[in-house]
Formats: sequence, C-alpha cells, structure tokens
Amino acid sequence: MSLTTHLKTLSNAIGVSGDEGAIRQLVMAAIRDHVDDVRVDTIGNVLAIKRAKGKPKLRVMLDAHLDEVGVMIVGANEDGTLKFRAVGGLDPRILPGKIITVGHDNLSGVIGLPPVHVSKGDTDVRKIDQLSIDIGASSKDDALGAAPIGTLATFSTQYRTLGATAYGKAFDD
Repeated sequence: MSLTTHLKTLSNAIGVSGDEGAIRQLVMAAIRDHVDDVRVDTIGNVLAIKRAKGKPKLRVMLDAHLDEVGVMIVGANEDGTLKFRAVGGLDPRILPGKIITVGHDNLSGVIGLPPVHVSKGDTDVRKIDQLSIDIGASSKDDALGAAPIGTLATFSTQYRTLGATAYGKAFDD
C-alpha cells in the first residue's frame, strides 16, 4: 500500500479522543509486518519496536497521537437538534455548516446556528453552546434516542489532494 493510500485511510478513519479503537487497529495492522514487537498498553498507546541488525549507533523514537478533535453530545433541544461540547480545541467560528458523523452508527448531521428570526440577525458565533447539530430528529426524545448523551461525533471531511498538498480531517500537529 502506498504512503498516500495509508495517509488517506488513517485520515478518513474515526478516532475522536476517548474512542480511538478503530484508528488504533488500523495503525497496528499497518505496522505489524514491519516491526519486531507491537502491543497496546493499559491506556491505549500503541508501542512498537524495530530491532536493529548489527550494532545500532542511533536510536529513533517516532511519536504521534491517534486521536482527533470532535464533539460530544451533551443534550438535545425540544426541536430535535443536539447540544454538544468540544472534544479538543475547536474554533466555533468555523463550525456552522460543517457536516458531521455522529456515533458508531455513522449518523449524518449538520452543525447549525439558531434561525435568523430567533437570533435577531446576530449570526456572530462566539461560543459552541450557540450551535446545535441537526440529525433530522423531530423531538428531543427522538434525538437522544439516536444519539444519547456522551455520544462522540467527528467531522465528515474526506482526505483530498490539492496539487501536491493533501488535507483531511485528522491533519494537525
């Protein structure tokens, strides 16, 4: 598998902080044939060792995180939209209109602002609690039935290339 294909697979996988199991399995499968030992510790870190042949003069450690930013469902509004909080550092100004994937059932949703007639024309987003996720539910009970409190969600951005540059939802530090 090419490096680009690996990068695309990893970026498109879901691994919001606290729920990195799927991405962990992908990483382990990708490195298993290239290392001498691979294991997962009690807090979920993937530890792999590649032993040198002969006398090693240099030791190298590759360190990266598996998780990505996302949101956690913390409630629902009477109209069926979901309340959420950030998991990781998110700038609320960029969230309105983002397509999101909610929970392990991969429910689609869109992050929205309150309607103009409710917000009196003030659409300047300053806080995440001004936003909600619309999953097509018609009531609070329906919304929480589909996405209970504590459900994690990630952005539906897919890996893409722009000339020689690649971007994806899990590209950060």
